[in-house]
Amino acid sequence: MSANLTLGGYSGVSFKLNESGTGTVTLDDISLFISWSPYARIRFFSEIEMENLVSNRAIASFSESLSIERLYVDFLISDRLTLRLGQFLTPVGRWNTIHVWPLTWTTVRPIVTKYHFFPSQSNGIMLMQQWIINQQNLKVSFYLDDSEHLNPRQINHHKMDPDAVFKQAAGVSINYEINHELALGFSYLAFKKQVETQQAINHLVGLDLLWQKKGYEIQTEWAYRQADDQQGEEIAGYIQGVVPLGHKFFAVGRYELLSGRHQRFSINFNGTAHVGVSALVWRPFSPLSLKVEYHFGHNNQQLAPSGFFSSISVLF
Repeated sequence: MSANLTLGGYSGVSFKLNESGTGTVTLDDISLFISWSPYARIRFFSEIEMENLVSNRAIASFSESLSIERLYVDFLISDRLTLRLGQFLTPVGRWNTIHVWPLTWTTVRPIVTKYHFFPSQSNGIMLMQQWIINQQNLKVSFYLDDSEHLNPRQINHHKMDPDAVFKQAAGVSINYEINHELALGFSYLAFKKQVETQQAINHLVGLDLLWQKKGYEIQTEWAYRQADDQQGEEIAGYIQGVVPLGHKFFAVGRYELLSGRHQRFSINFNGTAHVGVSALVWRPFSPLSLKVEYHFGHNNQQLAPSGFFSSISVLF
């Protein structure tokens, strides 16, 4: 393999048992990462993914399962300034940018990080600048999306709820590492969705925090979204704690809240939802992660149904 070509990826299998007693086993993800740097200051990156290919209920066709999660080129203008062109993960909060299964603590994403709140992918341009302040990193990313013209066929993909795709968007993300243990983030995003009936501009403001020390961890993300039409406004977020138990086992607890009017293509929710997650995670070695978790809550069935979930995933 050439020194400037890198291959990697991850795969995962999940099990879901809902409150009615119905269970589903799914080969959820097979993702391939391809990174190529033909020149010192140019890097191409792609993530090709197959989702929900096989389950105990159905076998999907290859064409239906295959999708491009990321496809972009980075131009390193300087050691601290990068220009990115293509399809990339929307830099809102922390979970969405590190969504790879072996690197997250639970099988199911928090509500505030799901596409119901904001589309997880952007198609356009992003400028990333880094500074060193008090010997710590400050990273600022500014991006513009024009999915309506750059990726107009994405909305027709069978898996893609039209509510999960930007029409146009503009945003900024700021992340500051206060010290080696604590990092703070801020996000702002203005966007329109692809859904024809949702033409108002949505404004989203988010805050996030990550603290890590000796295996202990606290992570939290909160966001407020508002639009001057039937979509209304809402606030959502979570706080999650991780405690090492020894022998590569970890206890994970999370509380989630969504309050407001959550009207989307497939969901019509108005009120307040509470979600609790209790999980046990085993990471015998870095690339492998086994998770067992139980989700429960109040007024949560539309957005984050209660039930038992487990998964096994590996990074390669």
